[in-house]
Amino acid sequence: MSKFLPLEHQTARSKIACLLPFFLFILMASSVYSQSVPEAISYQAVVRDAQTFLPISERSAYVSVEFLDGPGGDVLYHEEFPSVQTGKAGLINLNLGTGQSLVRSFEEIPWDTKRVWMRLSVDVGEGLNILQESPFNTVPYAFYALNAGSEDADADPENELIKELSLEENILNVTEGEQANSVDLSSLIDDADSNPTNELQSLDLSSEHELTISNSQAENVIDLSPYVNTDNQTLSLDENNVLSISGSNSVVDLDLLLDGLENTDADPENELQNLELTGNILTLTGIDNPNEVDLTKYDQSTLTNGRIFIGSSTNEPSEVEISGDLTLNDNGETQVSAIMGTDVSVSPPSLDQVLRFDGTQWIPGSNSDADADPFNEIQDLSLIGSVLSLTGGGSSVNLGSVPGIGPDADADASNEIQDLSLSGNMLSLTDDPTSVDLSGYLDNTDNQDMSLSGNELTLTGDGSSVDLSKYDQSELSEGMIFVGDGSSKAQEVSVSGDASIMPDGVMTVQGLQGIPISDAVPAHKQVLAYNNDNSRWEAHTVNSLSQGTITSYYSIDPLDFREVADRTLTTVDLSENNGIKFYDDEAPFATLRNTGIIEMMAPVHLPHGATVTEVSIHYHNSRVASTVSDFANWIQAYLARKDMINFSQTNQYMYSIALNGGVGDRTSSSTTIANAIIDNERYSYRFFFKLSELVMSDNEDVADILQRIYGVTIQYTTTN
Repeated sequence: MSKFLPLEHQTARSKIACLLPFFLFILMASSVYSQSVPEAISYQAVVRDAQTFLPISERSAYVSVEFLDGPGGDVLYHEEFPSVQTGKAGLINLNLGTGQSLVRSFEEIPWDTKRVWMRLSVDVGEGLNILQESPFNTVPYAFYALNAGSEDADADPENELIKELSLEENILNVTEGEQANSVDLSSLIDDADSNPTNELQSLDLSSEHELTISNSQAENVIDLSPYVNTDNQTLSLDENNVLSISGSNSVVDLDLLLDGLENTDADPENELQNLELTGNILTLTGIDNPNEVDLTKYDQSTLTNGRIFIGSSTNEPSEVEISGDLTLNDNGETQVSAIMGTDVSVSPPSLDQVLRFDGTQWIPGSNSDADADPFNEIQDLSLIGSVLSLTGGGSSVNLGSVPGIGPDADADASNEIQDLSLSGNMLSLTDDPTSVDLSGYLDNTDNQDMSLSGNELTLTGDGSSVDLSKYDQSELSEGMIFVGDGSSKAQEVSVSGDASIMPDGVMTVQGLQGIPISDAVPAHKQVLAYNNDNSRWEAHTVNSLSQGTITSYYSIDPLDFREVADRTLTTVDLSENNGIKFYDDEAPFATLRNTGIIEMMAPVHLPHGATVTEVSIHYHNSRVASTVSDFANWIQAYLARKDMINFSQTNQYMYSIALNGGVGDRTSSSTTIANAIIDNERYSYRFFFKLSELVMSDNEDVADILQRIYGVTIQYTTTN
């Protein structure tokens, strides 16, 4: 494959260090276009001497940068920097994408569809040397995110599961395999109505009895010390008509309220009366025909366990249960039992399973992957008490500190809130058997009426009134629900986002994390897969998912070859290495050395069903044919398959070539392959070399070996 460089840059040798650990590479995106394609990428490298490892400073260097389609692949973009100055520390600075273009343009690099490699070569006056050829993994994530693939590149299904999950304030820590990632969830704290004055708040009571409320603009602090030890109290009335409560120094003298005592202001219209509530009818005692106030529209006391109120067409909340895809039990726990109306099995999944449609419901099932076990991928979240857990060996998160989930913060059952209740004339405290009979304090001499106009509650004979508008929930619209808005009044909102609720209370899950789910009914054994074209989750058959192919490589080392003797000769010694000369690691190649050996052969083992896409031969030739017909001086190579059923048939050539062009170390590649699909059920595969130049003496200098085999690279693809 041509490097598109001057000849002197291709053949010269350099003393510049090629070892990657001695180079520092720093990549950053400096700017992007509107389609996430960079104008340039800043790049730095330190050039060191191969012998001393000292920086080569203040030297003029020629730099070549090639972006490749995989290792040794086609050139996607090639640029050169003819004159780059190294600094005192051997540092060179490049703006990739701004050099002199030799092949295509920087904007044409297909970051999202190719496995892009970068090859960097530098010449400081002693010849061009490839310093780096490796995956270009520092391209910004956004270049690839729009069309990210889903194949399992390492074919290891055991490193996909999330092993650990933890939440620290707004930071979610996720460990997958050996890779740890952190996700900032602050952006998910979304204020849907853009009104910062109506958010939910939490009360906090410190050990010093100071009561505060979260997100308070005034930062109010209320000292509750005077009210300490006032819970679980007992009311008592002594013979002098003094009403007292345990744990308090204050008392109430009820003597003046007794019938027959002096009315000090001589106004019979402002005396005390009792409120009575019968069903939802509120009345005042002390009059013959008391006004009645119907409180039915405020009554939510009959709401059945596990049910909610939802707005209806009658402007009055209707009592419904959460059903459909989402159910709500009596203790407020929700459970997704269906997706878009399709039931989800209650069977617990096994490790690594996925949800697969069996024709009736989604059930834990298999998923096609590298280990051929599709039942080991799916994980589930579970909430037991306040512990949130992940299946499949994942960690757990204790939500006990979250308000509304955790237990009683002070673990003291003796200081809970009590309520006063009046039944007839009996005044009682909750959780206390003691009650006080107030019938003796009713003189029935004063008559007042109570009236309700709109949401204004008024008592006759008294100029004050009470605004009940904050309790008014009578105008809930159809399909809406009440949600607290932080101002002691319920806010009318609709259920939206991933889930929606119908007027009859049926809940439908129609999205996952803001990504919609298709409402198409799945077929048997389909799975939910994300369709990038439609930007939604859809039911798909596993083998129809567009996952592309995986490109892999198979290499043949010189030591893999063995001799093939001329069967017409009977004196050939086939002892080990008799026909092939192997050299050590300083000169890693093989060559023929015996006239009775006509060629060398190595077995080839590729995956069944793989497709051979390219063959590359790495060799050296210092002998050129004198004429076109001088076949004897050529190196011949071919890839063949042998029919193991009809074994009498000769080798079938898949690829063959006569290498007679060029002098020196060479690589010859071809994508023309016959019978390219590997069939290990019927065929075995072999690679052959024939050399015209033989080594007649083991003592010959390595430099005098005119024909050498360095190895073979076979590129192939498999379908994931």
